[in-house]
Amino acid sequence: LTDIKARMVVVGGTVRGNIFATERVIFLSTGVINGNIITPSLIMEEGVKFEGNCTINRADGVR
Repeated sequence: LTDIKARMVVVGGTVRGNIFATERVIFLSTGVINGNIITPSLIMEEGVKFEGNCTINRADGVR
């Protein structure tokens, strides 16, 4: 499991772990995630496979 912390995250492959983004997370149609997402903005194309929880927060909420 890997945690990813960044301003913006774009996923087109597989992520096993949590994603913390201060700006946005974008999942391309080939994306697969097993983990949690915390971000103020989430974009998912049709076809994404997601297992976990998602929290949409204010832009300054990730520390």
